[in-house]
Amino acid sequence: MSSKWNYICGGTLISKRAILTAAHCVTFSETTEVRSKNHFRIDLGKFRRERVDEFVQSHEIQHIVVHPSYSPYGY
Repeated sequence: MSSKWNYICGGTLISKRAILTAAHCVTFSETTEVRSKNHFRIDLGKFRRERVDEFVQSHEIQHIVVHPSYSPYGY
């Protein structure tokens, strides 16, 4: 990764157009306010952060949806 990007969280590809990750990964700390989609990038197929893999596909995010019952204060 270039210095512009930092690893934040992992995710799981659940369809051609959707990745599932934890809500706390895309919201501001201790809030339900969603960060800008421009704050993130998807690197599909990246298994080790410290290595450059030739088959990794980088994508921009189109939109972020947080589960309506998400609470930053509990489970």
